[in-house]
Order: sequence, then C-alpha cells, then structure tokens
Amino acid sequence: MTAEPKRVQLSRKRGWRMPENTVKVDRTTKYGNPFVIGEPAPRCYQRFHKGEVVENATQAVALFRRALTYELSKSTPAADAAIDLVASLHGKNLACWCKLGEPCHADVLLELANAPAPSEGVITLTAHDIMRYHTPYAWEGELMSRNERNVVNLDALIPRTDLFGDQARAISDDRTIRITDLEPSSTYDRLRKPDFQRETANWTPAQVADLVQTFANLDIIPSLVLWENGPHIFVIDGAHRLSALIAWVRDDYGGGAISRQMFRDAIPVQQMAMHLETQRLVRDGPGTWASFKARFPQFDMKGLDVQWIKDKTPQQAADSFIRINQGGTAIDRLEVRILRAPKAALSVATRAITRGGNGNEYWKHFTSEEAKSDVPALGKEIHDLLFQPPLKTPIKTMDLPLAGAEYGMGVVRLCFDLVALSNNLKVAGSSSGSVTRESFPADDTGSETRRYLKHVRKEVQRILSADPSSFGLHPGLYFYSSGGAFQPVALLNMIAWLRELDKRNALAKFRKARGRFEALVIAHPVILKPPLHLLGSGGRTRPKMLKLFDDVLDEVTASDDLEAIWRSLGEKYKRLVGDENEEADTGEEGSAGDVENDQD
Repeated sequence: MTAEPKRVQLSRKRGWRMPENTVKVDRTTKYGNPFVIGEPAPRCYQRFHKGEVVENATQAVALFRRALTYELSKSTPAADAAIDLVASLHGKNLACWCKLGEPCHADVLLELANAPAPSEGVITLTAHDIMRYHTPYAWEGELMSRNERNVVNLDALIPRTDLFGDQARAISDDRTIRITDLEPSSTYDRLRKPDFQRETANWTPAQVADLVQTFANLDIIPSLVLWENGPHIFVIDGAHRLSALIAWVRDDYGGGAISRQMFRDAIPVQQMAMHLETQRLVRDGPGTWASFKARFPQFDMKGLDVQWIKDKTPQQAADSFIRINQGGTAIDRLEVRILRAPKAALSVATRAITRGGNGNEYWKHFTSEEAKSDVPALGKEIHDLLFQPPLKTPIKTMDLPLAGAEYGMGVVRLCFDLVALSNNLKVAGSSSGSVTRESFPADDTGSETRRYLKHVRKEVQRILSADPSSFGLHPGLYFYSSGGAFQPVALLNMIAWLRELDKRNALAKFRKARGRFEALVIAHPVILKPPLHLLGSGGRTRPKMLKLFDDVLDEVTASDDLEAIWRSLGEKYKRLVGDENEEADTGEEGSAGDVENDQD
C-alpha cells in the first residue's frame, strides 16, 4: 500500500537527507508562499491583503490558500500553469522549514494535490483540468461553476439575425412571455438574438437547473428586455434566462433536436456531456416540462415579465445590448473585442475555426458566394486538424489531438491568437487586459477572411497533417505537459519558430538535426515547455523562446553529445536549467546547522 503523502520538515543538520518521493516547497522554489510574516503582501497580491503586514503564520497560510484557489479558478495561461504545478505534487511528500504541527502552506498544497476523487455519478471537470492528470481531484468540483468548458451550450435555442434590418412600427405590448409561448408557436418563431451577440454558453448545468427550479417554484426572475423590429423580437437582456426555459420546454440543453440541427449533428463530446448532466439535474428537480405540465396544467399561464424598448433606433438598441450585458454575466475581454468587430476578418475567421464551420453563420454577410462557401469549409478543415481525434480523459493513448479539447473559451483564445500569428497581425494577444481601443475593419466581401484561413491552414498543416509539408510533430512531445495538459503557448511558439526558419531557408537544418533535437527535448522537456514564471508566454516574450530554440538547433547541429549540449545551454540559460534541477530535487543532502527560519 502506498504511504499517504505527508509534510516533512527541512533541516540543515549534518547528515540529514530529504526522504525519497519528497519535493521541497519552500520560498527558494516555485511552490513557496509569497506571504511573509512581518511584511506587506507583494504588489501582485495586494487584492488579498492591502497595505498591512502579515501578522502570523496562520494568516500567511490563509492568504496563500485564498490566492491559490483564486488563481486556479481563472481561465488564463497563469491559471493553467498553477493547475499544472499543483498536479505535479500529487502523491509527493512536501518539505518546508515550518515546524511540524504548526501552520504551513505545504498543508494547503498537500490537500489540493491529494484530495480524494469525487463520489460516483458526479461529472467532474474534463477538458480544462482532468486532461492534465491521470487522477481526478476533488477540488476540481469546487471550480466547476467557474470553469469555461463545463457550461451548457444553449446557443441554438434563440436564432440570430441582423439587428439593423428594416425598421417597422412596433406593435407588441405584452407584459409577459408565457411558458407555453416557448413551445412551437408564432411568438417563439419571432424571437431573435442580435447576430453579433456572444454565444449563449456561460451557465453550468447547476445554474440552468436552478433557474428552471426557481421558475417552477413561482419565485421571482428578473424581467426580460425586448425590442421589436419588423417581424422579429430581439432579446436585449435575459437571453440566458429565456434560453434556459426554452431548453426545459424543448428538452434541449445543447444536444437536442434544435441544437443538432444548428450544429449539423456535429455536437462536441463535452457539449453533449453537459446536455446529459443538465437533463439529469432537471429530472431530479422539477422534472421534465412534459411531466411538470401534466401535473400542473394551470402552469400554462405562468410567464416571464417583459420590459419593452420603445421608440429607439437599431443603433440605440445595439448600444443598450452591449451596455446591459457588460453589467451582467461577466463577458470575457476577448468576447468584447470580437463583439465590437463582428464582421472583421479576424473575428469571423476565429469563430469559423472555433465552431468547425458549424453553428451560427457569422459569414452570411459576405457578398462573395465563393467566400460564403469556402470560409466554413476552411474552418472545419482547420478545426479537424487541431482537435481530431477528440481528446479522451483520462489520457490512455498517445493518439492525441494537436490542440487539446475542442470546447470552451480557451479554444476561442487559441484560434484568435493562431489567426493573428499566421497572418502577422499586429494585435494584442487574446488574454491581454490592456486593450482599450482597436480598429478591425469589416470584411464585406469575405476575401480577407478566406485569405486568413488559408494562411492558418498552411501553418497548422506544417505542424501535423497528411500534407507533404508536414513535419509530423507529435503533440505529446511538443505541446502537452508531463501531466497531460495541452499548452497552447507551446503550439504557438513552435508555429512561430517554423515560420521564422522558413523565412531564413533553414527548415532543412531542422529536418536534418531533428532526431537529436527531439532526443534532447525528451531528456529535458523544459526546453519546449518552460514554466510561465521563467520565460513567460505570449507575443511579448515569444522572442526569448524562439532564441532558445535557435540555440538548441545550433547545438544539436554541431554535436551529438547531448549532455555536453545541455551543459552548454546551462551556461546561457541558468534559470531554465535551475528550474529543471528544482523539479528533480528529491534527494537533497542537508548541511551543518539547524532548522532555517523560513516559516509561513
């Protein structure tokens, strides 16, 4: 039986050695607690402890737990790195200088890394977290409500159309939309979302089920805000609430008849899993709409309150939509950028790849029929190159998709950055928080979107495809962490590097030395996938990584002595090599002295 991981107290006493299967987590390592007794919180952690010094170890550990769980709950490259760090400690003893029995941040790490698996029947995180590990962790359940891939896709339930169509006099004045109006009816047929609206895919199964239960309990639900233009009734605010009730009435939580029609029967595995989980929660709560209606026939008259926007132009209605929705369910910064330029080539190309040419036809405004046909076809081709075969977790095979799971906001970010990189667009990265104003002109003909997608296809084909240009780079070696996490930065860096080699006519050099290049990477994976806290990620720090790749290629071209090459790289990249040494530090020998005063 494997011993339960425990905390170990570091010592400098002569002859003391760190036990086997033990990782040091003090402040000399990347696992250390940034909150120091007697000092203010570091500037980047001021949100957790503003201006005041940390008073004692108990407070330091509490702040560490709060900061770490906050970081784990986000959907950013930094959060991905934090998840990987915690996962790497699974099954390990953790060593720090704090006295045993006293508060220590290592206890928090032990708890998170070794939490028991969830109870049977609970659907836990898959695409964002479980893909990283072979063992599910209970703390993933705590993050499910905030995880971007464990959401219900209700996007098909209210069709989109152009908000700026021909204006017509408004005649609707009903103060409610009845639940029976959401069954096949003239009212339902008139409902629309603005064509620039983000996907209705932000609620978890529990949130959808809770909304349905709230409605069934006759509790208060905020009013819908609607605007009528011609034959259509646009949902300006309340699309998620209304879509959740439509889903209940139609028994379609992203995998039913309406969704299958919109997505042309190409429902992603994760989307279907969320459909089934929501169905289960609703059945266990109020029950299906058919059964509920049979039990309570008088419920037919129950409805949602409505506020109408009257005497407004389409532009005023659009402005109201963006203003209202930025104050509701948090809109990802990238979503806002795409919403502000829905017809730009970058936006349309991103959405075409993300949805594999299915779903809402964001390209329907193109004047070129050729572009209307080619853009979804190219989007599907690139999507399949990136995400086929589908990722299955836990990972039990090396037959992996190039770019991880195909569902979630992380996919939108990857596709956005991929389009920008492949077309040399000088735009801020998808995770940038500093974008204030940018101008993306509309692509009215579709020719620019089509050109963007062709460039993306060329770059992705060069990485891994059946195309003659392909290097056939194995995703497991190049783009996944040792724990099984897809690392989008690694893929983007490699695409950028191969493009640079192509410009310098140096691709043949890589082909010739590739065997030694990959042998060195197998021995030292940190070369391709360094922790984000060292060389960083994204466009600003990418030149550092490309310089590293160049140096590695020069070294393996000149020599086949891999250990000598690693030592040479160590002279140039001491922090990189130091990080690998830290990872392997499981048998450190102590020296003379007593316990170091490095308490939390």
